[in-house]
Amino acid sequence: MRLRPVKCPSCGASVRVPRAGEDVVCSFCGTEFHSAEPVGATGSTSRRAGVLMFLSLVLVAAGMVVSLMMRPIGESGSLGAVIDGVESIAASVGPGERYAWDNLSVPVVLERGGADGVLFGRTRVHRDDGSHLHVSAFDGQSLERLWVTPSLGTWSGDDAYRRVHVLVAGERVIYSDSRAGLTVADPTTGETTHHLTLSDVAERICPGASAEEVWVQVADEQHVVVDVATGRSSPAADPGTCPPDRRPSPDCRGFFAPDGWALTATCLPEKAAPRQAGFEAERVLRHGDDAVAVGVRSPGTEVPMALGFDPHSASVLWSRTLPAGDPQRAKAESAALTDLHTGTLVATYTQRDDSRRLIAIDARTGDTLWDVAVPRSQDGSEERAMVVTATRVYVPHWTWLEVIDRANGAHLGTIGSW
Repeated sequence: MRLRPVKCPSCGASVRVPRAGEDVVCSFCGTEFHSAEPVGATGSTSRRAGVLMFLSLVLVAAGMVVSLMMRPIGESGSLGAVIDGVESIAASVGPGERYAWDNLSVPVVLERGGADGVLFGRTRVHRDDGSHLHVSAFDGQSLERLWVTPSLGTWSGDDAYRRVHVLVAGERVIYSDSRAGLTVADPTTGETTHHLTLSDVAERICPGASAEEVWVQVADEQHVVVDVATGRSSPAADPGTCPPDRRPSPDCRGFFAPDGWALTATCLPEKAAPRQAGFEAERVLRHGDDAVAVGVRSPGTEVPMALGFDPHSASVLWSRTLPAGDPQRAKAESAALTDLHTGTLVATYTQRDDSRRLIAIDARTGDTLWDVAVPRSQDGSEERAMVVTATRVYVPHWTWLEVIDRANGAHLGTIGSW
C-alpha cells in the first residue's frame, strides 16, 4: 500500500495517507485531523470542500461534547467503567473491530526470567464518535493480546493522547485515563487491584524512588507518589526519574521523542567522543564499558557513520559507515534512532528511496551483526522511538509496532493494523 502526502493543518508537516478522506495523526506534532485533500491540491472546489469539512467536524465535535456531558459516568463503555477493572476484549473492542498501535506510545516491557514476559502499550480503535484510546497487554512471546481496558477517552476530543500513560512497577501495571483516574492492575489478567482519583489529570507517570513506587505528575501540580502494593498516595516533589519532555528533545533520542521513551544508554556530550579525521560526532552513547559515537562523514557529502571507543582512555576502537551495504544508498544524514544495550549498538537509517533499515553493530569490534529492512517503512510515518531489550527490538510507527529478534534481526511479528 503506497501512501500519498497531506499537510498537517497544525504544524504544516507532510503526512502520508492512503487516500484523501482518512483520519490522520500527525507524527510530528500529534494533531489528529481529517485529510481533506492531498498536498498540492488547488482550486475553488477543493477549498469549498475543505470549508464544509471543517464546519461538519465542528458540529460533530460539539455533538460529542453534549453527548459526553449527558452520559452517566457508570454507563457501559464510558470512562467510568475503568473503575470496575478490565473488560473482555470482546466487550471493550467490538466484534470485527481492528485496533491500531498508537504511534505516540512507547512499548513498556515487563521482563520475566530474562525474557520479555508481558508487553503493554496504547492501542486505538476508530469508532463513529472518535478514535478511542485503550491500554492493551500482549504476551511477550506469542504477541497475542491478553487483555484490554475499556476506552480511556477519545484521542483528541478528550485529549487522551496527552492524558493516558502506562508504566510497570513492582509486578504491577499502572495507567491513567482522561478523567483524572489512575489504575493499578495485575499485568497478566488486567484485574484492577487499586484505583485512585487524582486532583487533576495525569501528565506523566514516572518511576519512583523504589521499585514499588511511581511518581505521577498532575496537571494542577498536586503531584503524588503512589505505592503500587498498597494503592496509597502521598504528595511528593519530582524525584528526577522522568525522561526529558518529548517535544522537542534534542538529545540522543532525536527530536520529537514520544513521552516516556528512555534510552538504555547514557547520553554523553559530543565532546566526549575522541576526534577522528573525516568524522563528526552528533550523538555519544555509553552503556557500561562500551561507548559509541554516531554522526556523519565530514568534510564531504554526509554519510551516516559510527565510531566505537574506550570510555576510560578515549582511544578509538573502530570507525565505519553505518550501513552494512553501499553507503551511497543511504541518505545524507545521521542515524535516525540509536541505542546502546549490553555491547550492541542498534540504529535506524534512511535510504535514498525513503525506506528505513535497522542495523545492529558489535560495540567493541564494529562488526555488523545484522542489517534488515523495517517492515512497511515506506508506508505511514517514520519511527520516532525504538525500545531495545535483552532479546527484542521494538519499533513503533504509524499504526504498527514491529517486533524484531535482537539476536538475528528476524521479524517476529506486528502488533496493530491499518
